[in-house]
Amino acid sequence: SYRSQMAVWCANEIIDLLSDKSLNIQAKDIALLVRDGTEANDIKQALLTANLPSVYLSNRANLLHSEQTKQLIQLLKGILFLENERLFSASLTCALLPFSPKAFYRLQQDDLAWQEMKITFSQLRHEWLTKGFITMALKLMHDHMVISGDDSERCLTNLLHLFELLQSASQQHKQPQELLYWFEQQSLSDSPDLETE
Repeated sequence: SYRSQMAVWCANEIIDLLSDKSLNIQAKDIALLVRDGTEANDIKQALLTANLPSVYLSNRANLLHSEQTKQLIQLLKGILFLENERLFSASLTCALLPFSPKAFYRLQQDDLAWQEMKITFSQLRHEWLTKGFITMALKLMHDHMVISGDDSERCLTNLLHLFELLQSASQQHKQPQELLYWFEQQSLSDSPDLETE
């Protein structure tokens, strides 16, 4: 019951802040961080009851329809099915890896470098199969991903949330193929399964 009480307290605090003219605070200046979907729903309900409009920006549905989700699926397919040249090649061209079109072309022309990438992906797949998703994902991010650009912080946050979501789902979907299938289905769904929250 403390969650709903804290949510009401939070809504009342926001009302106080907005009514104190000396602070010059507007509703758009306020953001609330929550731990999970249940906490978000409690806060949203309390804000609604207090006639305070709110937007839940980081919901899982938006996350699962993000560009990072598409890129991560493409990359994970290349790791898991690296013998499939089409999937392997497509994974190397995703925006999460450092290959520009020129660099990718050069890689394709260099048999040794191409085989080294296959070995790298094979090692990542082995990590996934033997040590679990999160071990492989963190190694992938640390050793191979390049995240840059104006929205690099948002991209990194989305990826970390996706890793957390996949790690949680891996408790139920233990085989990598099963987990990847589940992840892709969630990304295609209009109402993703949020039970992992």
